Amino acid sequence: PKRAPPGGGGDVIVRLRQQLSSSMFCSFGDAHGPATILNESWYLCKVPAMKEGLVDFFVSSSLNRTEAKYITQFLFYQDCRIDTLYPNAGSILGQNMVTIIGVNFCSDIQIRFGAKFPLSTSFVSNSELLAVAPANGQGSVMISCSCNSEDFRSTIIEYIYNAPWIIHQLEPSEGNTLESTVVLVHGDYFANFVDIMCAFGQSKVPGKWIS
Repeated sequence: PKRAPPGGGGDVIVRLRQQLSSSMFCSFGDAHGPATILNESWYLCKVPAMKEGLVDFFVSSSLNRTEAKYITQFLFYQDCRIDTLYPNAGSILGQNMVTIIGVNFCSDIQIRFGAKFPLSTSFVSNSELLAVAPANGQGSVMISCSCNSEDFRSTIIEYIYNAPWIIHQLEPSEGNTLESTVVLVHGDYFANFVDIMCAFGQSKVPGKWIS
């Protein structure tokens, strides 16, 4: 990639037309380090920790910029951070829309649910995203984000996968159109969520978890 978070630690792979020396160096502004030779024309550079902003990046057989064989600019960007999800749980079948709130989101940000990418990600603003959760096994996964497709920053924010809820019976199964009726829903795999909603046709009302 041509950009990385300021914490460094990632890898940059550079292609030169030919191997010029067995001893090459990578320079990110004033920070220098050895370039690892991968093959005849590919080199690997370790990204150092730097302040945010643009720096000159070059590869050379010395630390002299005038002898550089590859020069470009490298961006150290403010890292993305995820603060909350809504909802923070869903079916193991995936497919549900999740609103992700945080800071420093870029327009081409990538999100991961554990090791899986969402079915789609929509950029709303630098503090809000919409992602369609992928299918996954039952349990919780960490949500991570990246603005260079390489450095994914994990958070303590988890998304919980539950077995699909199954409704077996409503008690009562009918009610008066002129007044509200308390309905007991019997089924399997109900999870204890604070914001449970029950839909009766197009009408939605709050529900309360019992067991």
